[in-house]
Amino acid sequence: MKILFINFQSGMHMSCGYMQYITSGWKYIFPHNSDALDKAIGFINKEQPDIVAFAEIDDCSWRTKQCNHVQTLAMKTHLKYFHFFPTRVSGKWIVQGNAILSRHPIVETGQVQLPGRGEKRYLCNANIDINSTVLHFFTTHLSTTKKRNEKQRQFIADTMKKINTPAILTGDFNIGAQEMKIIQNQTHLTDVKFDATFPSWKPKIILDHMFVSEELDIQKITTYTKEKFSDHLPIGISCNML
Repeated sequence: MKILFINFQSGMHMSCGYMQYITSGWKYIFPHNSDALDKAIGFINKEQPDIVAFAEIDDCSWRTKQCNHVQTLAMKTHLKYFHFFPTRVSGKWIVQGNAILSRHPIVETGQVQLPGRGEKRYLCNANIDINSTVLHFFTTHLSTTKKRNEKQRQFIADTMKKINTPAILTGDFNIGAQEMKIIQNQTHLTDVKFDATFPSWKPKIILDHMFVSEELDIQKITTYTKEKFSDHLPIGISCNML
């Protein structure tokens, strides 16, 4: 079984340097085509994952020229089961969120708001039926503010303590590996050790993380250094469910 996580940066394709935040920053607001979407489709079709979680991916809106990123991915890959979790909605102008796509049936979904002021952050989950075993799959995208981020990590740790296994937690936690010990130390989950994921053009820090329960036997860990269609690199694991 292969699991991927991708911070898609709303398809803005900033992968060449910090100057792009200036030269292409208008894409945060104004309509644009997304060649990053085609690259993500090609990447998924090449890797053939079982489950992919996304942060910063858009539903149809004015910003995407009415292109629904999640549905397009589902239509053009083998991941026919999907759920979009809106996290930032500004009328019809911007509809951004997290998403989970799967080759296996998604039987239940949920979303809970995390503590902290400012931009709303959520813990999103999907129960996925894999050969009659339910995998409890979670994804998130945390605050860039240190105090808010700490509260959100503690909330997630408290939540994951109560979750049945097997379970996977993944997301853009917007904080380095050292600060992620709170989740590993307080839950039944193990932190998967990836190489640096940000910025994609010269990675220096691991912002994107994945935690797995003991029922998942990891065979391979990958940071996809050549897949540069966002300011974050994709991460992935191959594993067996015991």
